Amino acid sequence: MMDLGRFKLGDTVDLTVMATDASGTPLVLTNPPVVKVYDLNSTLVLNASMAALDGGTVVGLYHYQLSLGAEFQEGACTIDYTWTGGGPASDTMTIIPSGSFDGAITSMYFFRRPQANFIIQGLGSGKLVMGKNPAF
Repeated sequence: MMDLGRFKLGDTVDLTVMATDASGTPLVLTNPPVVKVYDLNSTLVLNASMAALDGGTVVGLYHYQLSLGAEFQEGACTIDYTWTGGGPASDTMTIIPSGSFDGAITSMYFFRRPQANFIIQGLGSGKLVMGKNPAF
């Protein structure tokens, strides 16, 4: 088990697993590994199949890009990986009180108009958020 670290809502976490048999030899799988993420209360938050990393050039290496959206809450999470012919494996991570499930601000534009000053922010989720009369 490995601790992946601390993340905030809106972050993207790269989940990677090497599918091996009982002796530790990497496996070529006919069905991809399944990743399950459980929150602090052991409630299932995510159940998904993983994709082969690097187009399958590395035998047994699988990846899933996890976006910490609205379905996640602050606290410890357990991540379980399962596959046929070997495994299982697990990781942990902690979601800290910070951020927004809409993602981080990736772009920003300020403009003045006669009626007010405006600021538009582009978020990592693709949303645009507009604010009026920001103080400078």
